[in-house]
Amino acid sequence: MKSLRLLLPVMLLSFVAPLPALAQFEGDWAPCHEGSAEVAIEACTRLVQRKPIEAWKLAKAYVSRGLAYAGRNEFAKAVEDYNRALEIDGDDVWTYNNRGLAHVGLGDYDRALADYAKALSLDRANTWVYQNRGLAYAAQGANDRALQDFAKAIELAPENASTYNERGQIFAKKGDTERAVQDFTKAIALEPDDTWAYTNRGDLHADRRRYDLAIADFTKAIEVDATNVWAVNNRAWAYLDSGKKNEALADANRALELSPDNAEFLNTRGHILEVLGRRRQAIADLRQAVAKDPAVSGGKAALKRLGALR
Repeated sequence: MKSLRLLLPVMLLSFVAPLPALAQFEGDWAPCHEGSAEVAIEACTRLVQRKPIEAWKLAKAYVSRGLAYAGRNEFAKAVEDYNRALEIDGDDVWTYNNRGLAHVGLGDYDRALADYAKALSLDRANTWVYQNRGLAYAAQGANDRALQDFAKAIELAPENASTYNERGQIFAKKGDTERAVQDFTKAIALEPDDTWAYTNRGDLHADRRRYDLAIADFTKAIEVDATNVWAVNNRAWAYLDSGKKNEALADANRALELSPDNAEFLNTRGHILEVLGRRRQAIADLRQAVAKDPAVSGGKAALKRLGALR
């Protein structure tokens, strides 16, 4: 993701920085913008504490530190740094975009939407801001507004696979399966290694009881990314619904290896064990699932069928 644009300052010929300070500055500049989150935060902090420092460099250091905080899900700290950067350069599109993303991370969608609106007032052709605002609308359940923003993002950048994937999910929520499948298929055509597009399309195939197609998509998603635990879990259900119980159990076990405490995956295995007639083990998994998430899909109903609902 882009951040603050680089604006070259006018240098005064009469000013020459002391060599040790300059060396320290140069030593911190690259890791501030390119290092891991921890390294970037440390380097950027040294930069923002440096006196004197040109305004554009100070703003960029705050933005980069904000990105590093956001990468660690420390969104409140990210917002603080973006605020400081905008005090210096209040017309930077990407800083508003990035602050909007941080507000989303905090669940503050109103402030996020305000930031995206400001960013778009500065750059009406920014496809990424339209996409991010569409995601914020979708999180609020404003699906029609989300679709409008995704459509605009696609108009501006028709080769961006991620937008089709995001729009496909909204179509799926609205029950427009055909257009959802079309969008996921387009995303895959543009980016054949998009594990989530395969996963999302597989979910729709499974919902329509096209289990062979679903299994093929989940399998491809796993080939692309073996850690895509949702593709593994959802393939387990597709195997189970198509009568392949042993394959289903193998996938359920694998999902729990990847995410041992996930209520959904415990629930999946519990249902498979129930079908396999392994009552005691099924009850153990289902009870764990319900304890972790009382609303887990079908968990209490399965325990009731097994005569184990407390």
